[in-house]
Formats: sequence, structure tokens, C-alpha cells
Amino acid sequence: MVSLQECLDLSGVDEEAVEVIAAQEGIPEIVAAEIAHNLGHSSRGRRALHHMIAESRRRAADSGNLEKSLLLGRALARINAHAGSG
Repeated sequence: MVSLQECLDLSGVDEEAVEVIAAQEGIPEIVAAEIAHNLGHSSRGRRALHHMIAESRRRAADSGNLEKSLLLGRALARINAHAGSG
């Protein structure tokens, strides 16, 4: 059996991004990791992932959850850095 951490490692995204997908789509994190992996293989998919995370970050900040907003901001920075390198 493959663990969630193994899926995260394969997907190339971090746990915050997977949590965003899982919450928005109402699916288990392990399934969200697979979706994240697929999104990461195209510029259109990376833009969609970026948009999902940015929206979640905005909602977290609006609700006063600054810690979550910061975590999601870091996830965005990692996605941007990855997009620039590949």
C-alpha cells in the first residue's frame, strides 16, 4: 500500500496544496495528491492549482486565520519556484 507521504513525494507538491484540493473537491487527500500530480504536468494545470491555493489563502486571511494564510503563501511560492525551473 502506498502512503500519503509517498504520494506527496511523487506529486511534487506539498501537503498544503493537497489539503486545498481535498477540501475544495470533497475528496480524500490521497486522491487529491494524485490530482495534484496530474495538474503539475502542464502549465494550465499549475495555473489551476495556483488559483485554488490563492483563493484558499484569501479566504483564510479574510477569516483571520493568518497562520494558514502564511502556509498557503509559502505553498504558492514553492509552486511559482517550481514553475520557473521546469
